[in-house]
Amino acid sequence: MKTVIIYIPTANNEISFKEILDGNPGVGGTTYCFMLLAHFLIMSEKYNIYIASNQKFSFPVEYNFIRINSIEDFRNFDNINSVLILKTPFDNSTYDFFETLRNLKIILWSHNFLKHSILRRIAKINNIYANVFVSKQAMDYYIDNDIIKKSTYIHNMVLNINDTNIYLRKTDKKSKIVTYMGCLIPQKGIIKLLKIWKLVEKKYPEAQLNIIGKGNLYNREVDLGELKIADRTTEKKIRPFILDQDGTIKKNIHFLGNLGKEKYEVFAQSNVGVVNPSAKTETFGLGIVEMNTVGLPVVTRNWNSHPEIIIQGKTGLLGFTNKQIYRRIVKLLEDNTLADQLGQMAKIETLRFRPENIITKWENLLDGDFSNNFKNEKFSISKPYWNNFKFIRILNSYIRFRLRMSFIPSILDLEMILFSIKQKIKRS
Repeated sequence: MKTVIIYIPTANNEISFKEILDGNPGVGGTTYCFMLLAHFLIMSEKYNIYIASNQKFSFPVEYNFIRINSIEDFRNFDNINSVLILKTPFDNSTYDFFETLRNLKIILWSHNFLKHSILRRIAKINNIYANVFVSKQAMDYYIDNDIIKKSTYIHNMVLNINDTNIYLRKTDKKSKIVTYMGCLIPQKGIIKLLKIWKLVEKKYPEAQLNIIGKGNLYNREVDLGELKIADRTTEKKIRPFILDQDGTIKKNIHFLGNLGKEKYEVFAQSNVGVVNPSAKTETFGLGIVEMNTVGLPVVTRNWNSHPEIIIQGKTGLLGFTNKQIYRRIVKLLEDNTLADQLGQMAKIETLRFRPENIITKWENLLDGDFSNNFKNEKFSISKPYWNNFKFIRILNSYIRFRLRMSFIPSILDLEMILFSIKQKIKRS
């Protein structure tokens, strides 16, 4: 039986995962996804599972725990029957440690976009058996990079919390409620959201905006500003959008904080959902699927992973610019029938992310022959080809791999070369 160690470092000391099957208790999506993977692998009873972290969690089932003070503590598991799953590290020191290992196999789970220097380390280190992206669009971003040779993709699993119809979207035709969910940091689109909201409230002064999340979603130790909703720098940027003439938060904007399963009731009372309208950093879009489970359609930017998670015109609406996103939000606020149709189809589409459909893909990966190099499945290139200028990456992939001209840099490497030249010119 293989020993599988799942590494989940966290700074959210007060979070309990005892009721993990009731939904995300209010942590970052990546941490929650790791917890779900650990839970369902434990339940499969096919592997000897350990959860490794800097702290022990409350969990719905008994599990083996390893306290980790340093990445080098994993040297104790450097044997041929052990596999380590962890979020793809960003620091070179961790890869230096990986290179000292003899037998421990490593599976990297890439929830974020990666720098070209890290990509090179992953491609070259033999102990890194496989790299798992969380969407096909994220994987295609690296189609012309050497990392693709040891990569695959497995969607994040999402619990269908509405199986018993506890929560069901039940808005009336007169309501105009928009709900955003995400960490309140610029890269999750909060500033872009508020710029869009300014247009919405001008057209519909009676419209209401719910904002789920705070600036300390990923780390409870973040120093929040005076309003206690985001870090001080971000609060300063959003104040002009959220305060009225008296300096108090507008009555049509409701900051609900970090929510657990209570968020589903908020979704159910909403007409439209919005998740990261900037699309920056988005490799999946967990919040989109969570909103969809109660039949809430989502509007967001048509970039990165979003066109994979939202089927345009079938389960939600996508736009490229703030004005396009605004128009699509208004469209759903005005057309409750369309919102219902999109929401119902979105709820059906969430079935593809159910744990029973996703966990088998992880089991197939873990059941592979770790004594040999990883053999990735040959996936066809996914549409849309314009996303992240994929058509250029496809052409470069053909040149580098099919024509065996690997000396030509990948697009990411080329971007870094051009950036370095630009920086040198600035300094001269």
